[in-house]
Amino acid sequence: MAELHLQGQLLSPARGRFKIGIAWQANPRHTSAVRRSAPLAAFEPLSRVDGAKLISLQRRPGLEQLKTSSFPVADLGPEVDTKAGAFMDTAAIMKGLDLVVTVNTLIAHLVGALGVPAWVLLPFVSERRWMRGRADGPWYPTMRLYRQERFGDWRGAFEQVISDLRRRLG
Repeated sequence: MAELHLQGQLLSPARGRFKIGIAWQANPRHTSAVRRSAPLAAFEPLSRVDGAKLISLQRRPGLEQLKTSSFPVADLGPEVDTKAGAFMDTAAIMKGLDLVVTVNTLIAHLVGALGVPAWVLLPFVSERRWMRGRADGPWYPTMRLYRQERFGDWRGAFEQVISDLRRRLG
């Protein structure tokens, strides 16, 4: 696989780290953004999994949380998607990742369409396209769904993500 260079950083499958793209906040102009978004801090346990490297796929709203993050998240810089067109760089970045973990945003749909492995965190009440009581859906075969067990509580969904990630990385 070709290496991807952005903002002086390298995304390459041969670096010995499991590269996880993350996105935590939906567009605040969307009516359901508050319930679909998680704080960046909720992703912190992923950074403690041996071998994991977190890479931000977050778009403009929510990027300010990187400034106060207590754990490492690679930020590929403000030039992403500014020259080649909307989401062109983001799509290329996703193709160089091992996994994307995201809340229900446009990022979830893009990664699903690209066929990149993705784990999507859904709020307690989610859109009907995600169905109910399932960890998968008919739309994106490389996607696994994690759901809040209680309204506004991401803890259980993230605990399951961490458990599955540790199992996957052995």
